[in-house]
Amino acid sequence: MSSSAPKPAPRLAVGRWPMVIALVATAVLVTCQALSMTASWASARSERQASAHASVLRAAAVLLVEVQMAESGQRGYLLTGRANYLSSYVGATGAIPRSLANLQSLAGAREASLLTAISTEVATKTAELQRTVALRQSGRVGDALAVVNTGQGQQSMVRLTSDLQALEARAQARFATADRLARDTRAAAVAAAAVGTSVALLFLGVLCWLIVQRRRLALAKAESETDRRRLLDELSELATHDPLTSLPNRRLLLDRLQHALDQREHSCLAVMFIDLDNFKQVNDALGHAAGDATLVEVSEKMRAALRPGDTLGRVGGDEFVAICEGLHSRAEGEQLALRLQRTASAQPAAELLPVTASVGLALVDSTDGVIAGPKSTGTSGDSVLGAADAALYRAKAAGRNRVAMHGEAMVLFAGIDDEGPRSQQEFSSPR
Repeated sequence: MSSSAPKPAPRLAVGRWPMVIALVATAVLVTCQALSMTASWASARSERQASAHASVLRAAAVLLVEVQMAESGQRGYLLTGRANYLSSYVGATGAIPRSLANLQSLAGAREASLLTAISTEVATKTAELQRTVALRQSGRVGDALAVVNTGQGQQSMVRLTSDLQALEARAQARFATADRLARDTRAAAVAAAAVGTSVALLFLGVLCWLIVQRRRLALAKAESETDRRRLLDELSELATHDPLTSLPNRRLLLDRLQHALDQREHSCLAVMFIDLDNFKQVNDALGHAAGDATLVEVSEKMRAALRPGDTLGRVGGDEFVAICEGLHSRAEGEQLALRLQRTASAQPAAELLPVTASVGLALVDSTDGVIAGPKSTGTSGDSVLGAADAALYRAKAAGRNRVAMHGEAMVLFAGIDDEGPRSQQEFSSPR
């Protein structure tokens, strides 16, 4: 009886499984690594876009500020003829070409049309400034002011501001596109990590590496967002004027006040803190649009009532501050305060409610630099403004619609009550 030998069982290539697993793990690792590198590249590109965006924003802001400084120096020189304004104008106009060239190099060829428009507006505005300054230097002040009053320079500034804002919007849009690409790439990396977690413990190291990479990318994004917010904060601080009335804001006003105090030699300085009485009634009765119209009208009247070279700024909702330099006597400062109070209390347009104003007056003496009155509060910008604010409080407490001087026991009364107009009234400040 013949017996057939049993067939050997097929051998399982056990040694191949580790190789297969290693190949699969290597493939997953390479895929995850590729996705991670892509996400890192997208993040780096996003950071470069943010840096380019920040550079364009800074260059645009610097160009606008320098044009505004040139215009400010020109207006100051036209009105006063002082050399310090001319020096400020010359320095700003000299820096404008460099700033424009820097903006052109940063924005690139893709913004050629906008850059051409910006260059045209800058050239138009610069030509207007140079023409008026040349007329003023030749003694033709009236002709220089006539050129300013045509409004062409202001229109150029409006168009220049609009073009710079359009340039900023486009840069912001490109940044958003790059940021969206980075987010999409990171989402793909997360999906790859989810696949990796389903493979065995062999992929644990890969998953840990992906987590670390995701953490790094998240931190990079947070740092980029922090830099962007810091840049926006810096740009917002460059604003120096109130958007409603176009008057200097508190920051610029304090700078001018300190400059006036530092440059004062043989003249007095008056600081007036003006507050519209019961202004809330206008908003409540007619709405905020009517309230804004009242603020604009009152600010224009007060600005017209001041002398050339005086500064009027808005520091709060219905609060204004006037700085008057070059006074020869205390009486001159009192007369200016009374005139400003009467102007602010004048009847507005027919559709608006009448308003009155209270004024706090602080005078800086021409000899020792102290606040006029029995008490000295120093001559820093904050202290002088605080003295005027304290005087305003006294005028409010005395019944509103009047002028009060810091350190004085008398209140200069400029309003009209049932008994008729009065020039002054005894007053003791409540505590």
